[in-house]
Amino acid sequence: MPRRSVDPDIILRDAYKLNLYEAKAYRAIIREPLTPKQASSISGVPMPRIYDILKSLSEKGFAERIGDGYQGSPPEIALDFRSEQLRNQFAEEEGKRVQAKADLFEALSSGDGPIETTQEVVILRGIMTIVKKFSDIFRDSDNSILMIRKGIEAKTLFQSYISEIRTTNKSLKILIPDEARITKEEKAFFKASGVSVRRCPSIIFDLMIADRDLIIGVPDPSSSEVFHSIALWIRSPNFAKALRETVLDIWNDSKKL
Repeated sequence: MPRRSVDPDIILRDAYKLNLYEAKAYRAIIREPLTPKQASSISGVPMPRIYDILKSLSEKGFAERIGDGYQGSPPEIALDFRSEQLRNQFAEEEGKRVQAKADLFEALSSGDGPIETTQEVVILRGIMTIVKKFSDIFRDSDNSILMIRKGIEAKTLFQSYISEIRTTNKSLKILIPDEARITKEEKAFFKASGVSVRRCPSIIFDLMIADRDLIIGVPDPSSSEVFHSIALWIRSPNFAKALRETVLDIWNDSKKL
């Protein structure tokens, strides 16, 4: 069978959101450091654009400044970094869309146009800070939903709080990735704690939805922690309600553990 033809520029454009000038410049500097003039000549990117293109590649993790030139980052590093960057951008944009949905729904439902909304937004840095906020919110809420992606690596840090469910009337639903490995002991723990767990193939980021609060977590590439995490804590009952409805649709379509 003949080998399928692959166009790197098209893949970089469609899968990693580089424009064609960025893709051509990256392929030019991948083998050795080049000055902007050399990169322009080899890649065909016009000289007036090459400086902005190389700067953009650096910001997206595809290039590193070396002296007067630029060296392309190894693909295995650049592509992983860009994937994480795109996931974080998606998480931020999705959060804005859900908040906009909640605000619009309330404004239209009230019939009075724009209304005042009360909410609190805090950035949480470090896994123990996130765990502490998780425990505070969990104890204050009757119904919580967790979507776990990277957080599966730190699951033991959360288990002591989850185990409290067996002595309360709290409800907890947990969505985990299809590929996540769950041991027999962990399955028994969930069952004994009264926690419902389902598998989902489309988890983009870590998320907690409680009665009034949300925690949206993403990896923090600048951290040296074992569980390098950063999270956005949002206190907004309307936001929580709107996002809960969306996630419950995902829950209903997911597979039982």
